[in-house]
Amino acid sequence: MKPISHYSWLAWLLIALVLGGVRAEASVTTSGFALTAYDATNLFFINTPVTTFIDVSNGSGFTLFNSYVTNTFSGPVTILSTTTNGSATEVGATTNPSDNTLIFYFENFTNAESLEVAFTWQPLTTSRLTNVVEAASSDEDMTNTASTNLVYQVIYGEAADLEVTQAVVSPATITNDWVITNDWVTYLVTVTNQGPGTVPGVLLTNTLPAGAVLRGVSPAGASFTAISNTVIISVGSLGDGGAAKYQLTIQPTVAGAAALVASAGAAGLYDPGLLSQTNNQLFVTNYLTANLLVGTNSGQVTDPQNGLKEQTILVSNPGANPVPAIRVVVTGLTNRLYNASGTNYGYNPGSTNAGNPFVVYPAPLAANHQVSLRLQYTPRLPFPFTNGQLQAYAVPASVLNYAPLAASTYGTNLNFSRIIQLANDGDLLLEFPSGLTNTYTVVYSDNVQFGNAMIALPVIVPAANRTQWLDYGPPETVSAPTNSSQRFYRVYLNP
Repeated sequence: MKPISHYSWLAWLLIALVLGGVRAEASVTTSGFALTAYDATNLFFINTPVTTFIDVSNGSGFTLFNSYVTNTFSGPVTILSTTTNGSATEVGATTNPSDNTLIFYFENFTNAESLEVAFTWQPLTTSRLTNVVEAASSDEDMTNTASTNLVYQVIYGEAADLEVTQAVVSPATITNDWVITNDWVTYLVTVTNQGPGTVPGVLLTNTLPAGAVLRGVSPAGASFTAISNTVIISVGSLGDGGAAKYQLTIQPTVAGAAALVASAGAAGLYDPGLLSQTNNQLFVTNYLTANLLVGTNSGQVTDPQNGLKEQTILVSNPGANPVPAIRVVVTGLTNRLYNASGTNYGYNPGSTNAGNPFVVYPAPLAANHQVSLRLQYTPRLPFPFTNGQLQAYAVPASVLNYAPLAASTYGTNLNFSRIIQLANDGDLLLEFPSGLTNTYTVVYSDNVQFGNAMIALPVIVPAANRTQWLDYGPPETVSAPTNSSQRFYRVYLNP
């Protein structure tokens, strides 16, 4: 949408008429005058011009030699221009800024003649304004007058359409907006000014679900106030086309559908979008009841290919029923869990309060079966670790969404430089060009049509202009390459 200044005044009046509804109008008829006053809109903005039209007819039965129409405003205004149309011998206007008065005067205003005058003005403060419009004559034999009022409620300082969007960014890559109770969830809220005006003092109001705990707002230094389950962020001024983005991290503590509600507004703003608000649902569930066993089944070794410290763990299901999927949470780490699918309790590498990273096995595990998962750590130095630091939980299949988005959602589909199967353990090595400012997603399938494709996690954050990625099996992919008859890959540049 173009800025207001790009419209003609006629176009702006038509837009205001459409947005504001029926025009404001007042009329009165006496034995001396018929008087009608109206505006083209019922939306009034501080310091924004308004055009008022006045029709006056002489119904006295004789010619009026000196008559006038007075406009007296109850508050401060600026008269910008005046126009007149009629056959009276002389038609003019005079203003008195000190008392906010505009007077049109007529000479030789013949009987039954009609005149139309107009003036453009602008309110100077947000307030309730009244314009007392009066038609009268100073002729001795004419004592009748006609008076009417136009009332304005000036509450707007600017017109602009604010739009708000929300998107869960962590751990949305695998959860499809499903999370486990007490997980930390980060979602992105964007407020955009669709124009046409600049909006000062924008406030972004976020209503959190019942029972959710606010864990943080970014970027650092964002000005916000948190009261109960409401977080109000002071965005500041947004120009036409401007946008502001914020990430909120919350910890849902209650299972069920949780509404994320965000809205934007500003004092004195007329928003033709009527309600700048968005609603999203976050679905919170609990771990399933299951008695899973987990423990290490290898020592810590350094992988010479990627330099990561690695250790395998074995998850067993001794129960009588299968479980749909598994999450293994690792606590008390001194090294970063490099291949974590996500974290609960706000994992932040290098932080003294690093939280609990987890890996996921996104497939059913039958009763009396087990699966081996490879954990990868940085730095490559050995560190103390016990089985008591591993907790395995059964999770509903609904919380997992490893299906990739439509290819059109991603950026470039990159070509691999090479694919090699390593002789020592059968892992597949994929190499592709990369950029340091981008992230990448590997998608794999057991058929060339990619009919049942899945995302490999975690997302790749490259450290050079050429990236080597290993497919070693769970938890990165659902099975090891050596256990698959065939495997096909795509790598996408993330948007």
